[in-house]
Amino acid sequence: MKVQLFALMLAVAAPLSAQAADTNKSYIEFGYAQTGTPLTDLYSSLIHDYRGGAIKGQWAFSEKWNASLAFAQGGSGNSGLDLDSKWTLGLGFRNPISDKTDLLLGLTYSDVNEQLGPNNIDAQVWGGEIGIAGGSDKVSGEAALGYESWDYDIGSNILNDDQAYLRLNGAYHFNDNWSLQGEYKLGFGDSNTAFVGARYSF
Repeated sequence: MKVQLFALMLAVAAPLSAQAADTNKSYIEFGYAQTGTPLTDLYSSLIHDYRGGAIKGQWAFSEKWNASLAFAQGGSGNSGLDLDSKWTLGLGFRNPISDKTDLLLGLTYSDVNEQLGPNNIDAQVWGGEIGIAGGSDKVSGEAALGYESWDYDIGSNILNDDQAYLRLNGAYHFNDNWSLQGEYKLGFGDSNTAFVGARYSF
């Protein structure tokens, strides 16, 4: 299974690697996000994953290292269950491994607050991933394999979950600053996410 996923990563990144991958950049992006959690999976027969707005910023503080901060919130289609907030702090490393491809490494921590009726349910999520990136002047993409652990602050561990995931990201660049971004994270458990929006790089 791992070999097949790595092959898929290469298949996605290879066509996008017409030239050396872009340098590590700072950016801010904003758009529409769909967020799944173990709680939305538990009630999946009644609701859909949270849908709402998201914003993310990345600061490239050196040629290879960056830090990021992201925020998302949304509704489930039922007024009794909402995503009040999902804050994610990340640390990333990007290094060329050829003239066409960059290696990506990342660590993340998320604080998730969900509202179930009158109750606030909090979770902490730790994650790490490894991937590759490539691109041209007009298009770029990333593919990464990761693993994350959900730890809910409730008495029972019924919602606690560990899962591997595959993250795919693609972008169309209008110019050096503006691009249209799309991303999908497929969790091999119960927590998928999707994003589409605009990015301003600087």
